[in-house]
Amino acid sequence: MDVKLISGKSIDLATPLVQDFAAFINGLVTLDKNRDGKIDISEGSAFAMQLLQAVLRNYATIGEALTQLKDANSPERKELIAVFQDGFDLRDDELEQLIEGTISDLEDIATRVSTRIKEWGTVLRS
Repeated sequence: MDVKLISGKSIDLATPLVQDFAAFINGLVTLDKNRDGKIDISEGSAFAMQLLQAVLRNYATIGEALTQLKDANSPERKELIAVFQDGFDLRDDELEQLIEGTISDLEDIATRVSTRIKEWGTVLRS
């Protein structure tokens, strides 16, 4: 998948990273498959194997994916948040909405802070 956004940059490596992060969070909250309040060795090892397979399959380019995440601009971050939200699913819909809303709020804050820092730089250089 090659996702190109307004900036012309690609977030094609960051997108599967975000998708797998959502799947990882889903896996963590559903780790207790039989809902007995305990996580036994078979539940934990099955999750660990799935995680290891995903890492080996997708992240020969992990450094590049992390760079894309770090360098993403606001529209790209919003696209990655949408990717996360598409793959993120909890049994508790209210908690799911709270987490997704918090992530969106953090992106808004990051954009505002970045804009403010640029404004300060302009003022200080003049």
